[in-house]
Amino acid sequence: MPARATVYCARTLKHLTHSMLWTWLQDADWWTLAEVWDIEDEAVVDAALIYLRLEPKTEEALGGFEIYYRPQELRQVQGHFAGSLAEARKWAKEAQEGLKGRADRSDAGFRQVCAHLERVQEVASIEFSIQPWSDLGWPMGEVIAYQAGRWIAMNGDGYLEDHGGERWTYDNWIPKRVYAAS
Repeated sequence: MPARATVYCARTLKHLTHSMLWTWLQDADWWTLAEVWDIEDEAVVDAALIYLRLEPKTEEALGGFEIYYRPQELRQVQGHFAGSLAEARKWAKEAQEGLKGRADRSDAGFRQVCAHLERVQEVASIEFSIQPWSDLGWPMGEVIAYQAGRWIAMNGDGYLEDHGGERWTYDNWIPKRVYAAS
């Protein structure tokens, strides 16, 4: 079953390329990131790095992509983008309407997220597997997906909505929770 992280960007991503994302992924300290996600076994990280590669799905700037981190026949991390400004704004409007149905509208974080969604120029959706870790032993997909989402958010003035419905922004490269919908 795939999970999804969605990045709502207030700036365009047209200046970004797949090779820039690949450089970011190559430079990551995966062992430290894995520890943040409670993955203590370095062999899990080492196994994922054997397979790690980025495959663009389009020739355009930063279009769709797939990040391999385990055998090819298994689900990989997949990135998709809204095809146009109109589609990005539609996705942002749907996210905003979803929030309004379950939120305390007087909450400062709620207002901040809604104001951000009004300015959205690009939306990226990153899908990854959340199979139980005991199945196949490949828990690094979540770590890799959120690292790619973090890079997109930082470069596109984006808020990342995690698969649990929380919104995050990245100030000075550090994640900061903005709003957790109840």
